[in-house]
Amino acid sequence: MSLQNINFHEKSLSPIISVILLVLVAAILTGAILSWSKNTVREKLDVSKESLKQASDIDCVNSNFYVESCEIDFFTKKMSLLVINNSQLNYGNLVLTVNALSFDGSDIKLFGNFDTPVLAGETVLLSTDNEFFLKEGFSFDSLDPDNIKNISLVSTTCPNSPIVFSSCDVVSD
Repeated sequence: MSLQNINFHEKSLSPIISVILLVLVAAILTGAILSWSKNTVREKLDVSKESLKQASDIDCVNSNFYVESCEIDFFTKKMSLLVINNSQLNYGNLVLTVNALSFDGSDIKLFGNFDTPVLAGETVLLSTDNEFFLKEGFSFDSLDPDNIKNISLVSTTCPNSPIVFSSCDVVSD
């Protein structure tokens, strides 16, 4: 009897092992399919993100955002820009860069940010004496208004579409 019990006992182990193996294979296949689908979805999202970025670039190219006039006071060095936004985009975080010569003839480059956004359809007078923050270490004091090389105005809305101009009307009030 003891031999029959051993055989009976051995036969009962075989279905348990096969069920464990089936569950293990199913878990491995499930993990492989989930990993593959995760990578596929990530690739599709990256392609979609690029498509959206290109659409944004098209909006920027077709936008009508420009500087109508620029004035700089010879004595105070206050710069005023009349900016017109005839587009459907809101332009914010405007960065002004001025490349010029100082009174001693050396090259200077000034950077600053306007806090005032230019919303769709707006005309705004931006001035360096209010809501403008010049980067630390820069000053308009040494700027020679008669020797400006170029001025650029860039927005984070359309960073690849800067407005670049080479002169400002110098006024001495």
